Amino acid sequence: MKSPLSFFVSKIRECYRSRTPARCELFAILLASGGFFWICSQFDIAEKLVGILKLLETFELVELVPTTGFAIALLAVFSYRRFLEARREMASRREAEAEVAHLALHDALTGLPNRISIERSLDGMLDRVPDKGLGAVGVFFIDLDNFKAINDTLGHDVGDELLQAVARRLSSGLRQEEDLVGRHAGDEFIILIPTSDSAPMEYFEKVAGRLLTVLDRPFRLGAELIQVRASLGIAQAPRDGLTTTDLLKRSDVAMYSAKRQGRNRFAVYSASSEDAASVRINASDIDAALQQAPHQFYLVYQPYYSLESGEIRGVEALARWQHPRMGEVAPSFFVPLAERSGLMPALGQRILEEALQDMATLVEAFPQPFYLNINISGVELGREGFWERVSITIAAEGVVPERIRFEVTESSFLSDNLLALRNVQRLYEAGFSLALDDFGTGYSSINHFIDVPIDCVKLDRSLVHRIDQSSQGLDVIHGLVRLFEELSMDVVAEGVETEEQRQLLIDCNCSHVQGYLYSRPMSLERLLESEAHRRN
Repeated sequence: MKSPLSFFVSKIRECYRSRTPARCELFAILLASGGFFWICSQFDIAEKLVGILKLLETFELVELVPTTGFAIALLAVFSYRRFLEARREMASRREAEAEVAHLALHDALTGLPNRISIERSLDGMLDRVPDKGLGAVGVFFIDLDNFKAINDTLGHDVGDELLQAVARRLSSGLRQEEDLVGRHAGDEFIILIPTSDSAPMEYFEKVAGRLLTVLDRPFRLGAELIQVRASLGIAQAPRDGLTTTDLLKRSDVAMYSAKRQGRNRFAVYSASSEDAASVRINASDIDAALQQAPHQFYLVYQPYYSLESGEIRGVEALARWQHPRMGEVAPSFFVPLAERSGLMPALGQRILEEALQDMATLVEAFPQPFYLNINISGVELGREGFWERVSITIAAEGVVPERIRFEVTESSFLSDNLLALRNVQRLYEAGFSLALDDFGTGYSSINHFIDVPIDCVKLDRSLVHRIDQSSQGLDVIHGLVRLFEELSMDVVAEGVETEEQRQLLIDCNCSHVQGYLYSRPMSLERLLESEAHRRN
């Protein structure tokens, strides 16, 4: 059976051959009007309309029927214009519908699949596990450890740029066709890694380690050089579940386990990590721990050494928390919690008092020059009453200020907190030494050495760990050491873990080192025993 289009064309040809203008006119009108509406519903053959109009020209309708031929031509043009308008409207509508559908399944900021899309994709993958083409699926839950601080200090525009950069870098570290990365919410990302065979957990751990390495490289955003740290949790199907809800929940549990272990690492889901997650730590736990005796908070000390003599030139007091149910809780977990909940001044006071009580013993055990380094939170530094509290405590313990070195971070000054700057100036004027901690992470502004009376710089481990990986990393360390020497500042390289790093730091004329190659944090008793053993 002929289609309407074929019927109209055949009739026009028949009329033309028989020179029957009236019938030709009739079918031409039908083709140009009635046939047009049928063609509009068949966009896949819409291009044939152009051919039909050209066919009408070959019939020389204007010569056959001058008046009606002209009308037919106008009608054909009008119909064709209506057709084009309808096609454009339909195309615009389809584009709008496609955009709405895309936005419903993708994150507007990063362009990555959103939570809904990720869950649908995981549902589809789980339908193929374990006997329909997939052997296993790794589910990674990633949370940026220091994103809030970056957002608060540099602004939401920089924070948005950073999230976009993180999205691109995560995507670059995955298989483009098989793996899927999406933004879950805020600074959280989900990654799905399907495998055709039953891949061991070691495979997913290797991928996780590679992703953390990819994120560890600083991000250059305009004039800012930003260091990002991330915690990553791993759950695996079918080992840890076969539903999307279970796997997302368990990868989230594993991620919080990584945070409790110190952040900037990955953790694999286990039943024990879920048990720990069910006992969530909150601000009331910190408050209770500060009130109870015996104290749950205690100090350990990590020495730093002169590279020239090998002698200990100072120790850093580090807070630890032995929770009665959770066990050891990492400072990178409880310190931010104390800062957010307003308990940092109380926790900082406890740390200061205990460190000063050990000061006399430390001074007696170690020859000069020797410093006791005490960390100060930026939250404490910017609070009213900080200087009064510190000066009263120092006077009560009878400590010599020249042997105390307070460590502050760059973030303490980024919000232009005049009170923080004033408190730092007061510490300096009272005779305390000041160290800029974690230099090389986040901001690394030389302006701080003009505005703040710093006499020691501690190079972050992220810089030190690149010293033996590239000539550029070595050149950066060498240039920084020379700059700080010109400014008469001590330089302490943190996180030294290998003999090669130590030797390269010697070549750079770095003055001091701290890290596991030399000593891990230890109790005061063990520190004294170690020093006595070294001397004997």
